[in-house]
Amino acid sequence: MPGVVRILSYDYMAIIGALHSGVVCTCIGDPNVYSNIVLVSGGPLPTQATLDAERTTLQAAETAAFVSGFVSVDTTTQKLVNAPRTIIAGSPKLTVSNATGSAGSPSIDVGTLNFDDLADVVLSAPVSGHILSFNGTNWINMSGTSNGPLALTSYVFDDHLTGEPQTTNGGIQHGFSINWVTWLSGTGAQSQESTLGINSTDKCIGVFDLQTGTTSTGRCAITIGDDQIIFGFAEFVTEWRVVVTTLSTAAQEYNVYIGFIDNNQAIGEPVDGVYFKYDRNTSANWIITTSNNSTRTNTTTSVAVTATTPFQKLKIVVNNTGTSAQFFIDGVSVGTIATNIPTGAGRQTGLGAKIEKQAGTTNRQLNMDYVSLEYTFAVSR
Repeated sequence: MPGVVRILSYDYMAIIGALHSGVVCTCIGDPNVYSNIVLVSGGPLPTQATLDAERTTLQAAETAAFVSGFVSVDTTTQKLVNAPRTIIAGSPKLTVSNATGSAGSPSIDVGTLNFDDLADVVLSAPVSGHILSFNGTNWINMSGTSNGPLALTSYVFDDHLTGEPQTTNGGIQHGFSINWVTWLSGTGAQSQESTLGINSTDKCIGVFDLQTGTTSTGRCAITIGDDQIIFGFAEFVTEWRVVVTTLSTAAQEYNVYIGFIDNNQAIGEPVDGVYFKYDRNTSANWIITTSNNSTRTNTTTSVAVTATTPFQKLKIVVNNTGTSAQFFIDGVSVGTIATNIPTGAGRQTGLGAKIEKQAGTTNRQLNMDYVSLEYTFAVSR
């Protein structure tokens, strides 16, 4: 005769009996919870070990479901499923996904994260006003203000808006934000304003023009000093937007040096510096150079020097340890040099540009749209 067995707990239970043909056994309640009930009709009974194993599995699933919420129902089999949701790696933030057949909007609590939990951030007694600075290995906190003696970064930009003719050797060329010292030699050598590039194509606003004059060794240079910069304690970055008026030839030979340079009061290459060089006898392309007491490392780039237009942006970055100098032309890296960067005692350099004749008496010109200088200290002054 028909009968009803009611299960009041999640414990494993076996219904044992000789079931007649046609008898229907129904599990009343949540099939997801009671799906492990075994109906045995005839045949051998399950062993105690089998019953214990089934009970352990069900209890573990029940605990996970109620404690962590990371167990759900497989809508196909209508059974509890272990670990249906997983944390997805390779994402900027933790993401949790549902397993097949699972529903809902899972979430995960990662707890409280501090800034210095990041592997490359090391904080030491931070206080109000501290800023982060990268020391080559880690981001560290230190004192710093936007200006003054504690400033970590200083920036100067000169757009050459107020340049005036300078024909006196050692005279001051008044720029927009920098007063440049002008070094001249030869008849007609001078620095002055130019209208080259003042148009809607080149977009220059204020242009300096350095002229060699009409002697075969004429030269013109502007600098903020030959000995005011030394590398090894701060990162130095400079960028110049320049163009020559006419390319160098054998008959009208000249050289150009731009960047961190010295020796501006004499003819010849910088003694100490990190700079771009135009030397047609070596190449028609820009050359990147480091010089430590006249011992030099030169690398010829694949970028040709242009004349009249377009202007080219020449950028140099010397790291704060003075062990690497990277060079860019129009925003693209053209090489890195790690040798002969001047860092020792007496190896000071400056910031400037120089054009000097090697042959011929026809005037040659170097035009400069703007120049910038930025330096960032590893440790504040």
